[in-house]
Amino acid sequence: MDIEDKLKSLKGPDGSNLYEHFANIIGKIVQDHPKNSYEIFEQYSHYIKQKKYNYTSNENYVDAYKLREKFAEVEDELDKCARYYNLIPKVDAEDEGEPAEPAQIGYVPDMLEELQL
Repeated sequence: MDIEDKLKSLKGPDGSNLYEHFANIIGKIVQDHPKNSYEIFEQYSHYIKQKKYNYTSNENYVDAYKLREKFAEVEDELDKCARYYNLIPKVDAEDEGEPAEPAQIGYVPDMLEELQL
């Protein structure tokens, strides 16, 4: 049995499990950004237990999956606008080939040729 299952199996008198309680404490700490989170951890625990606080029902809670979907939609719209207004440079057919070999920067002597002189 791993830790997550063990924490979910430990239930309080009100039916909430220890896993959800820890998740709510950590969620509250992340949202509030207290300076002394280590010292205030127990106070947050009492607060959550008394108020039946749930971090996912808070207006500051952001679901990462919904956020990714929204940003993907926005990115698509921005791409469409950039194409419409010709903000994305078009690549010529000539430039798509293999890149040219860079020019020689310095002189590297061939020692065998230098010795035969």
